[in-house]
Amino acid sequence: MGGQSEGQIVMNGSTIQGDTAAIASYSLVGSKSHIGSPDPNDLRSLAAGKLDYQSLYDGAKLDELALANLGEAAFKRGDYEWTIKFLEQAKQVQHSKVWMGRYPYLAASYLLAKNDKAKFEGALEDMLKAMTVPFTYLYHAYPRSAVIGELNGVLALLPSDERPFVQDVIKRASAMTTS
Repeated sequence: MGGQSEGQIVMNGSTIQGDTAAIASYSLVGSKSHIGSPDPNDLRSLAAGKLDYQSLYDGAKLDELALANLGEAAFKRGDYEWTIKFLEQAKQVQHSKVWMGRYPYLAASYLLAKNDKAKFEGALEDMLKAMTVPFTYLYHAYPRSAVIGELNGVLALLPSDERPFVQDVIKRASAMTTS
């Protein structure tokens, strides 16, 4: 067999019979995961440890879901400038509009990072408008409810004089959800 080693490899609970070297090299090449590296498509892998935002951004700049997850992770770490960068890029490359579930993080980041009240309010108004477009992501009850939950979560981080505006947005979004 000229250097080939026949045998078995167990991967993901399945036994594979054949040339073990070829199987092993195929599984490494075909794998998207890198041991020790965060996977931007898995929020849990972004929760702990230090993140190299620039490398993650460079690797995900055309992946709406990955960018949305990275924006959320950055927000939860208090990295509001990176939240803006990730979510604005997700908006640019959107296909499914799943990033819109992170509108509360984008809006709050405009206020917390840049003290830009106009962009803060504009993002929330855009979010409300998106909720009225039939058959889009935020038009559906579950994503809309999740966004309302996120709005309630960011409320505590905002300056007290901005909270009434967000509470009104929550009220308006809730009215759409129940109608």
